[in-house]
Amino acid sequence: NGHHQKQQQKQQQAEQQKEEEEQQPQLPITVCAGIRKVPWKLAPFLIGMFIMVEALSRATGLAEGLGRFFVGVSHNGFVSTACGLVAAVVTSNVVNNQPASIFLTNAFVSEAFSQADLPQSEGLRIIFAAIAGTNLAANFTLIGALAGV
Repeated sequence: NGHHQKQQQKQQQAEQQKEEEEQQPQLPITVCAGIRKVPWKLAPFLIGMFIMVEALSRATGLAEGLGRFFVGVSHNGFVSTACGLVAAVVTSNVVNNQPASIFLTNAFVSEAFSQADLPQSEGLRIIFAAIAGTNLAANFTLIGALAGV
């Protein structure tokens, strides 16, 4: 009877240990294991988003226009910060936060923004607001972040 109880306890402990191992990822995760876990059905969607953002930035001049807009509002610290934040949140929730970051970067490296006679602190204020906005946007809608998609 005692031998049977010890055997059952060992079996229960082994099952518990197996469950805990299944719940926790084994580290280090190899590259191959990581690649197997990628949601490949999202790949065409993501590639399409990046292509769309680059096309909009280059062909339509939207990034250049946004760069000019940021220069225009840079005279007021609060307004420029708010505009950078709102532009990032809206853009992120239209195309996703990663492609939005690329689009906003295109605006910041545009001729209108990069060659404007802005004090460095004003340019950085808008850039940091945009960075915060693309990260904040992930909390509003599913499309705002890849984790939500």
